[in-house]
Amino acid sequence: MLRPVHSHRALIVSLLLSLLFVTFRVFYFREGLFLFLVWNLFLAAIPYAMALWVESRRLRGRVAGLLLCVLFLPNAPYMITDLFHLRWHGAESIWFDTLLIASFAWNGLLLFFYTLRKLEHVFMQSWHALLRFGSVFILSALSSYGIYIGRYLRFNSWDVLTKPSLLIREIGGHILHPFDHPRTWSMTVAYALFLLIAYYNFNPSQRESVTTASTGQ
Repeated sequence: MLRPVHSHRALIVSLLLSLLFVTFRVFYFREGLFLFLVWNLFLAAIPYAMALWVESRRLRGRVAGLLLCVLFLPNAPYMITDLFHLRWHGAESIWFDTLLIASFAWNGLLLFFYTLRKLEHVFMQSWHALLRFGSVFILSALSSYGIYIGRYLRFNSWDVLTKPSLLIREIGGHILHPFDHPRTWSMTVAYALFLLIAYYNFNPSQRESVTTASTGQ
């Protein structure tokens, strides 16, 4: 596994490549069709920045940072769904636009994985390995649900403060009447499984620690 400094450098290079792609498209095609991806990438980077802040703080100062981190965390894997914008793409540039959007989606996943790894490092100081696995599963599930309500219901992270009653009403309906919302829960489960499996392939040392703890070795 890469050391933290090296992983940060690799992440920065990957982020810069996505920005290079979108900048090239703006100047070559003289249109800003995919500039929204830059904003989405900024939102995806917020939870990672908060995780770095939480990791550097003592226990007393971590609660607010953790809440903000969890609140913005869905913005990172949400970028996978930006591939939806290729649905009716008939231009000759589709090969480049596919690569462009895929690079942003990949960076969203990287930011999600790095954030989870930082949070696991925080949990590692006081939690058992199985509890850490449970927390990663819950964060993956919450993020997947956040992807759904962001993509289809068009809620943003800050709607927790600006539209709390509407958000609570929508979430309450999903929880109280789950069989009335098959797409909600099928999408949430599918994305949660994907994120969880992808994360433990990205971070094999944590997978091994959970296996060891569960077998009592």
